[in-house]
Amino acid sequence: MGAGGFLGMTLETLEKTYGHHHPDYQKEGADRYGPVRETPPGD
Repeated sequence: MGAGGFLGMTLETLEKTYGHHHPDYQKEGADRYGPVRETPPGD
């Protein structure tokens, strides 16, 4: 049984509803802006 079946929904519903929580969801857009800069402590 997959995650959708375990949660009582289809895989399509699971991806449509919760897919934006996946770490790669906005990766393409983020990559266009370059690497993430760390904020120095105290800022």
